[in-house]
Amino acid sequence: MKRLLVISIVMLLTLFTGLQSLAQSNTEERRDLSLEVQSIPMSNAELRTTNSTEPRALPFFEGFEETLVDWTIEDRDGDGRKWAISTSYPYEGQRHAYIFYNNSEPNNDWLISPLLALPSGLEIQLSLWARSYNASFLETFEIYVISEDGTEETRVGREENIPTVYGEYTFDLSDFAGRNVRVAIVCVSDDKWYLFVDNVHVTADGAADTEAIASTTTGGQWNTPSTWVGGVVPTEDENAVINGPVEVDGARTITNITINENGSLEHSAGFQVLHIKGDLINNGVIRNRPSTFGNLSVHAYQNIVNTGEISCHTLTMAGENDQMISGDGEFSMSFLRNSDSNSAVVTGSEVTFLGTTIDFNDEGVSGTLRLNHPLILDNVAKTTRIVIDGQNNTLHGRDRAQLDSETVVRNTILSDTLQIASQSVVFEEDVVNTGIIEHSPGFQILQIKADFVNEGIIRNRQGAFGNLVVNVFRYIVNAGEISCNTLTIAGDVNQSIEMADNSTITSQVVFQSNLDTGGPYQWKKDGVDIEGATSQNLTFTNGFSEDELGVYTSVSNGQTSRSIEVRQEAATIPTVTTNAVTNITSNSAKSGGNVTSEGMSMVTDRGVVWHTEENPTIDLPTKTDEGSGMGTFESIITDLASGTTYFVRAYAANNKGVAYGNQVSFTTLDADNGDDNFAGGDGTENNPYLIATASQLDLVRDYLSSHFKLVADVHLDITPWNQGEGWEPIGKFSYVQAWATPFEGSFDGNGYEIHGLTINRPEEDYIGLFGFVKEATFKNINIVDAEITGSMAVGILAGDVSNTSSLNIHTRGEVYSEGAVSVGGIFGSSQESRLDSSSFEGVITTTATFVGGLIGYMSRDDTLRYSYAIADVSGGNSVGGLVGEFSHNMFADENLGYITQSFSK
Repeated sequence: MKRLLVISIVMLLTLFTGLQSLAQSNTEERRDLSLEVQSIPMSNAELRTTNSTEPRALPFFEGFEETLVDWTIEDRDGDGRKWAISTSYPYEGQRHAYIFYNNSEPNNDWLISPLLALPSGLEIQLSLWARSYNASFLETFEIYVISEDGTEETRVGREENIPTVYGEYTFDLSDFAGRNVRVAIVCVSDDKWYLFVDNVHVTADGAADTEAIASTTTGGQWNTPSTWVGGVVPTEDENAVINGPVEVDGARTITNITINENGSLEHSAGFQVLHIKGDLINNGVIRNRPSTFGNLSVHAYQNIVNTGEISCHTLTMAGENDQMISGDGEFSMSFLRNSDSNSAVVTGSEVTFLGTTIDFNDEGVSGTLRLNHPLILDNVAKTTRIVIDGQNNTLHGRDRAQLDSETVVRNTILSDTLQIASQSVVFEEDVVNTGIIEHSPGFQILQIKADFVNEGIIRNRQGAFGNLVVNVFRYIVNAGEISCNTLTIAGDVNQSIEMADNSTITSQVVFQSNLDTGGPYQWKKDGVDIEGATSQNLTFTNGFSEDELGVYTSVSNGQTSRSIEVRQEAATIPTVTTNAVTNITSNSAKSGGNVTSEGMSMVTDRGVVWHTEENPTIDLPTKTDEGSGMGTFESIITDLASGTTYFVRAYAANNKGVAYGNQVSFTTLDADNGDDNFAGGDGTENNPYLIATASQLDLVRDYLSSHFKLVADVHLDITPWNQGEGWEPIGKFSYVQAWATPFEGSFDGNGYEIHGLTINRPEEDYIGLFGFVKEATFKNINIVDAEITGSMAVGILAGDVSNTSSLNIHTRGEVYSEGAVSVGGIFGSSQESRLDSSSFEGVITTTATFVGGLIGYMSRDDTLRYSYAIADVSGGNSVGGLVGEFSHNMFADENLGYITQSFSK
């Protein structure tokens, strides 16, 4: 609260005078890089007796992922506030160093490195990443070099007005080459706020390569010295050999890495990343650690040889040059990605991917998978947005995959556009096509050697030279369109084609027998003609004449196949109906539609379009996009004028055109029937304010005794809600100034989700979507992907609740606090309240007392029922998977609260 008061004062000064002249004065004094040598009292040097006396060889790196081992902290301004480590705002990894304000006089706080051995005759450089917390309080720091005996300090740099985003700052230490020294980061800010520092690196240009740093056979966490032989943690410019189980405990970087047969890399709790700048040789295991929250992602920048197991969450091929994947080991990670569109991922041997989503269009960056050797996809969820091109190595565009060279696809759902660029592509074991299969230029052949379901389109690529021949050797179900050049029924066992309603085959269909015994298939007419069939578009190679065309049953070797029907029909536009309009407010409504037929061609776009004039079309900007395919969909119509009549139609589009559903009209409510700030309602219990946007959710703080209901998902992971301090909690309480403005109404999430709640207020209490709550009701609330940082009384839904009933509350995310007490996944603190049928999934990291997966502190009259937490919870004292502290008053007449049928994991 003190800092909020300071901010207010500074903002008032900015409005009137002073800040411009202050900025000018700061600019005039910005940098003084001259060396300033001064003698200091020996008492300061004596403070460094806890610092390591054994000099460290370069390169030296500190990411502050552990405690300040071998670093020395000096509080020279004597205000009791010292450098420490926090998880709130790391540049990389999970932690960083920080120091905060001293408003009585300028800071003079020193963070001093271990003793470093600077080699002779080389250029020495110090680099670090730093940022300020708030734009109104830009920090200043200086860099000193301290002699080995601690009697001499030399200032080598000063940086002022540090921005609120991390930037890299470098300092030349070459004048100290050949000496053992310590480096000090000194905060000299005058009544600012927080200075954050991360990734301190001291390097010597031209230093000789060293042998790879090896892990012990017992392993441990990456940044723990005992994990490594000799106690030296490898830096990003070194190589590593893994001989035991090693946990990646942050964003780690290494050059080359070899994992031996008994070695493994796994994640510690949380979401960890390993960057490999050089080659990866894996003879062991790279995986997500079993039964541990979070996962491991690997970013590889050179080549990979895998003879072991790679089953981490994501393998990203991030190099600027072509990278090779080889080895007969198992690739079974969740995702394979290529993040550089100018380089290819090349198969250097036959490579098998099991259950892997190959997504080479992550964040819109297309990539290439070049097949120099066979590729096997087994149990793959999808193969969308990859480019596989073994001929000319060109990019074939977004949402398109190309199969070339010897490719085997098994147990796979194919979506988007798949191009066949070879005559040796084979589908085996339950392949389903929901997208488009077509040929790349040339005469291509697809061999389907297993039962095959086509729910999409198989065709010749439009405007491309050549054609596509599909040879089917087993049973085929066609629920879409087959219009390639030739469909050959080519198996040596009895086969059939099953046609769904409105499906078509317009290819030349060839029935070809390859039976060794029993002669050709015996096709017997059952009297139903094939519509429009001629001998030119339907050919039997077993002697049937045109007048025998029809629907047949195949009998061979005493076995009878299923009926075969081939219908030749032209595709049409889809059929779609419009849903009735509901949830009408003064500025929004809900409609939707139902695509009942795709018109024998895939529906690629669907939604609703509306206007104040009749028969609106998709040429208007007032429309929604609800994806593709058949079936029902819902659409939220927003930004409407109050008291206005609108006309709405559902639409669906395929390659034949756009179809519209029946027109429905509706009239929005007058603003007088509700508060126009919201999507409707008047804030009463029977007619709550309706919330459809983040801006409307933000207005709740102005109606603390009203009733609210979500009518759409709300995204807070956008500007301005995810910037700076992030979301401001609704409802406040100040125990210092003895005032309170609690939320006292009701809030119904209505099953919708609030995404990306972000709060960065490490010094503030009562932190959550709601801060301080009294005599309120919450129900049906889902908050996902939240990241909350506060001090005391911190929870995702609310910091503190009293006399409040909550039902069906589900939160997911991360909660951080360096405060004193009460931190939880839903509520920080709860008094005389109840929580039913609720859950939290995520991570809680704090040094506070009373820390719980659901509730940090529960009073003796609280109840908790039918709820669970799946969480990684760490704290000071009184830490629990469900509840940190459940108060029991031995002097009370009765204790009414209880916890029942709830669990944590």
